[in-house]
Amino acid sequence: MKDEIIEELWAVKDEIAEQHGYDLETLVAHLNSSSDENEPHLNIGAAESAAKPSP
Repeated sequence: MKDEIIEELWAVKDEIAEQHGYDLETLVAHLNSSSDENEPHLNIGAAESAAKPSP
């Protein structure tokens, strides 16, 4: 069964990613700059440090 809403979201996601060269940092900077000032922002550094095992 096709989910038209999910397909549309994926198409939008793919278009935005393509516009930013599929570069995660560029994409996050774009999304953060275009979001509302009162909304939380994605912090890649926090996500990367949380994913790294501690020594």
